[in-house]
Amino acid sequence: MLFAKSEIEDIQKALIKADLPLKSRDFLLISICFSLVLALIVSIISFYFLDLELAYSIVVFIIVFSLLSLLLKRLPKMLSKARASSIEADLSIAVRAIAIQLNMKVPFDVALENTAYANYKCSQELKRVVKETNGGASIPEALYNMSERIDSTIVKKIIVQLVRTYEEGGKGGNSLKKLADEIISMQKIRFREFSAQLSFLGLLFIAFACIAPTLSLTYGLVASMFFDVKLSSFVVWLLFLLIFPLINAGIILYIRSKTPELITETKERFLSKKEKNLIAAELKKLRVPLEIGKFFIALSFFSLIAAGIFVYFNIYWGVVCLFIPLIIYFIILYLIDQRSKEIESYLPDALFQVGALEHGVPIERIIQNISRSGYGALSVEFSMASRQISAGTNVESALAGISERNSSTILDRMILLLNQCYRIGKDVQSVIRETAEDVFDLVTLAKEQAAILAMQRYTILFGGCIIIPIILAFVISVLGELDYSLISMSSAPASERKALIESTISAIQAYLVIYACLASIFIAHQEGRTRKAVIYFVVFGAVSVLLFNFVRMNVTIT
Repeated sequence: MLFAKSEIEDIQKALIKADLPLKSRDFLLISICFSLVLALIVSIISFYFLDLELAYSIVVFIIVFSLLSLLLKRLPKMLSKARASSIEADLSIAVRAIAIQLNMKVPFDVALENTAYANYKCSQELKRVVKETNGGASIPEALYNMSERIDSTIVKKIIVQLVRTYEEGGKGGNSLKKLADEIISMQKIRFREFSAQLSFLGLLFIAFACIAPTLSLTYGLVASMFFDVKLSSFVVWLLFLLIFPLINAGIILYIRSKTPELITETKERFLSKKEKNLIAAELKKLRVPLEIGKFFIALSFFSLIAAGIFVYFNIYWGVVCLFIPLIIYFIILYLIDQRSKEIESYLPDALFQVGALEHGVPIERIIQNISRSGYGALSVEFSMASRQISAGTNVESALAGISERNSSTILDRMILLLNQCYRIGKDVQSVIRETAEDVFDLVTLAKEQAAILAMQRYTILFGGCIIIPIILAFVISVLGELDYSLISMSSAPASERKALIESTISAIQAYLVIYACLASIFIAHQEGRTRKAVIYFVVFGAVSVLLFNFVRMNVTIT
């Protein structure tokens, strides 16, 4: 037996905690087959194309197979840890929301259900808890089942406190808040530790993404053009299409594994009903006289015409023109996000102001007060709600309309609490005072996290997509000129050296595109909106290739 029974059982537990619907034996079989195939491909390439001896090729096969098998064996554990980290990210905020509702005398099961549908990263697991309780399980049993599905001591700690609070009849709201504060403090410490490591990780990335390819390129081309060392075009393509991209991907994944999860908002799904409504509203503000569907159809026709025109002047700009609809789509999303950020920046001040009002002020007056307080887009939204209430709309519908018109999870959660207060007739000021501090801490923490990760973005996107093409272009340009000025130093024909230079230029451009793709996916994932990878890739991929060609054609040796 290749694996011990205990190992198989551990892998099965990790697969369950990673939420992967696979049996451990099936996973191990797939892993072994994948490792065998990839190791065989690498060994064949090393034997036939890199001219390694058979014995060395067998050693390559054994090393690649062993490394892949070890990595894939650990993959379920890594995925379970990643999932746990994602759930931990805003679980403390969710627990605070439950605590606030319990202090409002909301029943425990109702508070749990409200939080499950409040769009937290842990909401999916809380929904499973609610589903189990609706199916007949007790709340403690369903909560303990949740802790068993997640590989996290923090989650287990919170579950124990939730069960204790439930058994005390929902009287432990303050204890829950205290525990949530401790976890938030731990998250802040974790981010500060990561910030200290980030400079080194950035240097490591630039070294392998830029310096290593540059040195390899310089050594290989110089040795091939001016000495009797053979460097084939295949080896160049292998380096820039496989070896360097794999190294870059490995470093990016390592940095990603070290990055603490963000307490970021869960964004709308691609072209969901709400997102379409938000885009339509933004087009209306921009005075676009077309519906959303007709607008993007017209934009697509325009992009095709522009691509047909520009392709005759520059193929890269022609390709970029094809992405005009996507670029406009992301610009509109950017405008929507900026408005949401403006609203979120005013939320703590607005809540603190409302919390300072005298007791017994009706919620209609509170809405009117916020609308007249000069809180930018937030006041505009509450003005609309106030007018709707004056026109006869009920308070809950008017507040829900604010959520529908904006893409802000923090705002959604505040509206949920206000509506909860209104429904049960609870004094709003006491709840808002508690909520104001939570929102302030959350907004502050989100800003701290964004500031720390900004350095990471600049290093990977701007540094990688600008510094790398400039340095590689400079090297290839200088070596290209040396090829002709010192032609007598090499025994290889000039045509071979010229073909090698041209092949290297193409390989480098392919490498820049692959790098832009990897970096774009990574940064977009870090920001919490993976679809932004498309626009990052279009912009930085085009910039990298154009910059490389511009520098290569304009750098000369004096």
